[in-house]
Amino acid sequence: MEEQQLPHDPNRPKLPPINPPAIKMSLMIAGMSIAYTLIVYLAHQYTNNALAWGNYVLVLAGLFLATKNFRDQDSGGFLSFGRAFSFCFRIILFSTIIVSIYSFIHFKFIAPEVITEIADKAEAQMLDNPRGMSDDQIAQALKYQKMFMNPTFFAVFSFIGSLFVGTILSLIVAAIMKKDNVNQIPAA
Repeated sequence: MEEQQLPHDPNRPKLPPINPPAIKMSLMIAGMSIAYTLIVYLAHQYTNNALAWGNYVLVLAGLFLATKNFRDQDSGGFLSFGRAFSFCFRIILFSTIIVSIYSFIHFKFIAPEVITEIADKAEAQMLDNPRGMSDDQIAQALKYQKMFMNPTFFAVFSFIGSLFVGTILSLIVAAIMKKDNVNQIPAA
C-alpha cells in the first residue's frame, strides 16, 4: 500500500531554517559564557556559588532575545511552541558543546589551581561540619571527591548540567515566546 502524499499548498508559507540563526546565537551565547567565566576567574570569585547563577541569567536573556528575533524577523511574527523549543534547544546544545570544550581547556591549561582551591574549600566545609559522618566516612568521601576533581570531569559535568538546565530554560522561553498564527489553515 502506497503512502498518500499531501498536496503542496502554495499558500502555506515556507518555514525558515532553524540551524543558521541557532548556530549564530549559540556562538554569541557561548562567547558571553566564556567571557563571564574569565571575569569571575580574574576577580578570584570562582568559589562564590552565587555567581555561578549569573551565567544562567545571561543564557536566559540570550535565549529570549534570540527567540524574539527569530520569531519577529525570520518567522513572520509567528512561532509555534515546537519550533520555539527546537530553536532554543539547538542554541543550548551548540553553545553547551563549545563551553564544555572551553571548560576543559580552562581547567587543564588556564586555571588548574582552581580545581585544587575548590577541592580544598569542599574539604574544609566537610571537616568543619561533618553532618554526623565518622572520620572514616569523611576520609572515604574525600577520596571519592579527589577522583572527580579533574578537567575532564568538570567538562563532562559542565555539559550534562548545562544541557539539563538549558533544556528547562528552553521550555520556559518557548512557552512564553510562542505566538501561533490563528489565520493559518491547518495541514490536511
